Amino acid sequence: MCTQTMTVLARSMSRALTAVLVVLALVPTPGWAGDPVVDYEDTDPEMNAAIDQARATLPHFFEQLYNRVDELEYFGVKVAVPTTSRPGLEHIWVGPFRPKGDGFEGYVANEPNHIEGLAFGDLLDFTRDQITDWSYVVEGRRHGAYTLRVMLPQIPQAQAAEIKATLAPLP
Repeated sequence: MCTQTMTVLARSMSRALTAVLVVLALVPTPGWAGDPVVDYEDTDPEMNAAIDQARATLPHFFEQLYNRVDELEYFGVKVAVPTTSRPGLEHIWVGPFRPKGDGFEGYVANEPNHIEGLAFGDLLDFTRDQITDWSYVVEGRRHGAYTLRVMLPQIPQAQAAEIKATLAPLP
């Protein structure tokens, strides 16, 4: 395939995905405010492996958004945002979201704990490089959520069991 054809196809797919995400952005956000909060060191090998796996499977996530638009009950990404009350990053769920310029904009889907001036429901601009996890829900089953799976042993057993029951197998 020639470069010009690939460029045209990429633009067409980008426009189609944008249209899909704009429509999906109108879907009410259930939010994941009930998701547990667990602090991890930025050097934690298990959490970093989950983030790497989530980032490696982002193409799968975007493909599912494009191809399963009618089935999706919810979709979102976890985004690393610099904290204001202490050094480091806080990883928060954002969704729905849509392309904006070279990045994205979306609605904060859980209450940040260490980012002053940012709250549940606020619109947030972010880049693909800030994405550390992804998830979508179909038929009540949560797909992706790599970092949440790592957190399960650190949260109360009953809450972990409830979350685990909603998780779909990883792609």
